[in-house]
Amino acid sequence: MLNFIDNMIDALERRNASMTVVAVAAALIGLVRTLLEVVLANRTYLGVDTLNNCVFYFVVAWGFTLVLARLGGVDWRRVMPVVLVGLIVGVLPPLIDVFIYGPGNFAYTYYFGLPDLLGLSLFDRSQGMPFGEGLCLWVAVGFAVYYVVLRTASWFRAGLAALGVYLAVFMLVGVALPSLARWLAGFVPQPAMVLNSLLQLLVGMAFYLGLRPRLALSLLVRSPHCLPFVLICLIGAAIHGPLSPMALLSAIVILVAGQVALVQNDYYDREEDRLAGRASAVEAGDVYWFNLFFAAFFMAIYWGQSLLYVPLGCIWLLAIVYHHEAFRFKRLFPINQAVEGLWGVLAYLAGALTVPNLMFSGELAFNALLIFLGWSLLAAFKDAKDIAADRAVGNRNFYTVLLARGVSLDRVHALVGLIGLSFCIVPCGWLWVKHFSAVWLVAFPLATLPVMAAAYRYPAGRRGVAMVLTALCYTLLLFLIAVLWAYAPPLAPR
Repeated sequence: MLNFIDNMIDALERRNASMTVVAVAAALIGLVRTLLEVVLANRTYLGVDTLNNCVFYFVVAWGFTLVLARLGGVDWRRVMPVVLVGLIVGVLPPLIDVFIYGPGNFAYTYYFGLPDLLGLSLFDRSQGMPFGEGLCLWVAVGFAVYYVVLRTASWFRAGLAALGVYLAVFMLVGVALPSLARWLAGFVPQPAMVLNSLLQLLVGMAFYLGLRPRLALSLLVRSPHCLPFVLICLIGAAIHGPLSPMALLSAIVILVAGQVALVQNDYYDREEDRLAGRASAVEAGDVYWFNLFFAAFFMAIYWGQSLLYVPLGCIWLLAIVYHHEAFRFKRLFPINQAVEGLWGVLAYLAGALTVPNLMFSGELAFNALLIFLGWSLLAAFKDAKDIAADRAVGNRNFYTVLLARGVSLDRVHALVGLIGLSFCIVPCGWLWVKHFSAVWLVAFPLATLPVMAAAYRYPAGRRGVAMVLTALCYTLLLFLIAVLWAYAPPLAPR
């Protein structure tokens, strides 16, 4: 029997699982598990519950793979096929429990709160873990031990694998995250199962990045590019209503959407990066994984009680048409600048839509127009570092178009710098029109203009882009503070 299992593991490790196989396997097992619970346990399922089943198995697959690959010393692409076959165990609990308890006499739920000794044993029928569920969970732990011993002959590593599967996969995904989601549901007007799915997906992303440390480092370094969109989202919420927990959730969602866009950008810009002397850490499978991850993220938001999914879906689809080779709007001027502006507007609306009973108004439209124009123009600066590479591959942008028409590089830099400085002036005009205290009208330009002016002394290269990004975030953060603080004395609007 053990020889058969060993041979099967060897055969599976020779078949690298594609992202499509992982997605289909997790979805199929999640749907079959749903069907078995409906038929055998008489459970009533909502759409978000079914989605969560698929998300759970998707995340568990990556958690298992991370533990076995790191402790078994095997490349994760070889481990994943083994894990996917083992994932079939997930459909067995209803088939076992129906023979033990009878149809409709058992139920499955997440364990909420701090588990007692019976809960830690994974056999607690009163908490939604009947015998069949606990048995299959412990079989999974046992398989992790067997696999690591088979590959390393180390019982110490095997013990760590058992602990890792038990804590990182079962206790974290099955106990801690659902409990946290239920607690957050008391503050954020979203169903607990929606929040649970979002939390599990974020942990799934952490599992995946644990398998791709070079990609994780690249995203960490590039994450500041997402901060302006996070800040404009919070500004949208603060302008139209009090900053609520839902606004904070919206900002987190925008940050996640930014990570997906960064992965797409780094992969589809690999030729430009090569010409500029940079090596991309992103592979084709990473793009597939993050798009798949975000599709599930989008579906979970869709089942929530807000319209956040509308700007979220638009941001995601615009990222695809901007970067993907089938569309490559990045090469079409001025469409590329318009897409940048739309991203800013959508981030603003993602924050504004968290305000209950938000109505269309002239102020909303005017703010959106200002953001669109500012974001479209200011985005030109990031292309200063890649002028030669953009020319070589045919990317038309603010710099390459003006340079092709005979405008000197210094003049283009000066024009972009003027746009950046005006970005600091426009918020002052907005504060003045809204009758904010004169304190802000003086403090705002004094605090922001020197930072932006210093940034534009380095118009080319990554250093220049980093400085402008810092200045932009500084400006937006100060504006957010002004909006939040100005509603309290002595700086309240007159």
